[in-house]
Amino acid sequence: STQGSSSEQTSSQKRQAERVEFVGRFKEQLSVFIMDSIDKIPIAANKTPSQRSEVGEQIVKKVMPLEENQHAKTSKPWSEFILTEKRKERIQKFVHNYATKKLVD
Repeated sequence: STQGSSSEQTSSQKRQAERVEFVGRFKEQLSVFIMDSIDKIPIAANKTPSQRSEVGEQIVKKVMPLEENQHAKTSKPWSEFILTEKRKERIQKFVHNYATKKLVD
């Protein structure tokens, strides 16, 4: 029946809207977390804020799609796409390695 397909579409539209909302929220939190992590790296202290935020943006661009795709593979609702402690630990290691390399020169 046509009715069934329209309600399916609505639920996928709803999921899409949720995805946009929570992915946006995650990205904001991620950006703040990454910048905080960079600021804690001793070598970053010698760099200008714009150099640090440039590295931060590069990291967000690398981490964000990975985290988003990983969550998309689970069938969990997007409202559960949050920056957990486990994620923070993993991301912080990445930030440290990446930023240390990038900020050396």
